[in-house]
Amino acid sequence: MAAEIMETNEIVYRVTQADLQGLGCERGDLLIVEPRPSGKAANGELVVAMIGDRAFVGHWWSKHGRRALLSDQHFVVVEEPGLRIVGAINAILRMSDGSR
Repeated sequence: MAAEIMETNEIVYRVTQADLQGLGCERGDLLIVEPRPSGKAANGELVVAMIGDRAFVGHWWSKHGRRALLSDQHFVVVEEPGLRIVGAINAILRMSDGSR
């Protein structure tokens, strides 16, 4: 099934933390991510972003030079000058049989 919804250049991340449920992600889910080499996303777009080697998931927000990821309730998850977008989340895959 994953091959049916993935493009050749997309990246797959596995969710390892349980605190993303408000964003529709649960531990063990696979995130299908469209790379954004330009580092750009629309405000509100669900993205994977990095600071150093740490990955974060949230809704992108950028205004007046500020760059942040927001939770589903619009709280700042992370806001750092070095925050860079890896890509936009196109799909979230969850195993239906309970195996992860």
